[in-house]
Amino acid sequence: MDEKSDVDVLIVFQDDGSQPQTYLDRLRRFVVANYAQSEIQQSHPTIQLSLNHITFDLVPALESFWGEYKIPIRESDYTDWTGTSPTSFNDNLTEVNKDHRNMVKPLVRIMKYWNASAGYPFESYALEQRIVEYLNDNMFLFGSPKDLKGYTFNFIDDGIDDLIGFFEAEWRRQAVSRLKATAEEIQDAEKRLNLIWALGQLQEILPPTWPLPMSQRTK
Repeated sequence: MDEKSDVDVLIVFQDDGSQPQTYLDRLRRFVVANYAQSEIQQSHPTIQLSLNHITFDLVPALESFWGEYKIPIRESDYTDWTGTSPTSFNDNLTEVNKDHRNMVKPLVRIMKYWNASAGYPFESYALEQRIVEYLNDNMFLFGSPKDLKGYTFNFIDDGIDDLIGFFEAEWRRQAVSRLKATAEEIQDAEKRLNLIWALGQLQEILPPTWPLPMSQRTK
């Protein structure tokens, strides 16, 4: 489903004091020398390598402190570095997932599917981070949701809005508004025991798990 899905690989260089663009150039020369030109795409601040229908995003990096790394900052035209700690986020995700009965990783997959089908209003990693932050910090007044459906509706109702910045593009705002409206319609239909209608609306967000007649998929 997610055509932009890829494998991120940090290529760690020895720090000789060079600017990020220098390491990008070195990485590009290595890739050009070892792979066919048709397999290589330029996508600053990374080099994209497509092998067997899998895209690898190669990111130049330098070792920093406490197990962290430095990678080029896009906003600086790749003349400066920013810190990243890929293993610490994964550890946090695993811990939060355990705390919430293994519901967090399935929730991430659901929201990433919606994000892809909606034209990527958010960067995938930012969406994943927001889900973890929301569930890590949020205290549910009446206890945690009982199932994945509850977690999904809770995040749509209360957690996703924090990803919308003040100057966010209008099409992104509209994508979130449509998602929230659809989630509300699903919950209202369930309360009225109109489950066929609820299922049809659910498939506006998620892929169908079995075929539905066309008359049951739309209004």
